[in-house]
Amino acid sequence: FKIKKMIFTTKYANQNLIKTSFLNYLLYLVSSPIVFISKTLGFSPNNLTILSIVSCALSSFFLLNYSFKTYVCFFIFSLLLDYSDGPLARMTNKVSSSKLNFDHLSDLFKIFLLSLCLCLLHNNKILFIVAFSFIFLMLFNEIIRGKIDSQNIKSQKSFIETKLKTRLNPSLTILIQQVYNTFFIFHGHSLILFLFMPISEDFAIIGLLYFSFLSFKSVLINIYKQNV
Repeated sequence: FKIKKMIFTTKYANQNLIKTSFLNYLLYLVSSPIVFISKTLGFSPNNLTILSIVSCALSSFFLLNYSFKTYVCFFIFSLLLDYSDGPLARMTNKVSSSKLNFDHLSDLFKIFLLSLCLCLLHNNKILFIVAFSFIFLMLFNEIIRGKIDSQNIKSQKSFIETKLKTRLNPSLTILIQQVYNTFFIFHGHSLILFLFMPISEDFAIIGLLYFSFLSFKSVLINIYKQNV
């Protein structure tokens, strides 16, 4: 029991994420054995990031070759590795101070790769347009975020924290936070939708439209922060 408790832990996870989104909590918990094994084998956080990139590339290859079960296996492994490198960095005190670190760049690359492969898989003009819009908004948001970081603009508290917290009971506030942070913020858990997008063109278009909406919302919020 002690070994199980030591392996399955969210002690080194991003505490803000696990407190505000149940999906992030589950993904950190499920991926925690990878952190334990990586620490035992002497892997570095960057090693896990590279493995995640390779696994994502392999999943993309099998997706284009219509081997969907293999695609799912490699994609899930890549996603779990994404939730492992951060905790491993905290466990080994190798957290990068850089705002635009290797892990973040790899995430952008993997999102671009999967979106491109979906377009090639379905070969749909509308999907290409939606995917291009999503990638553009995502990269544009990264540029704005970079400017905010360079200007040392402090992040504003969320509407829930500043307004609802004082007007609603704590349980309802927590529930609203869970829903908002799970479904209305683009994060690692959002990529789970890539598991379903190969099913049909409609699933892919709806999924990327959803990602475009989340990215557009982030753009507006960051523009607001920059001008406050």
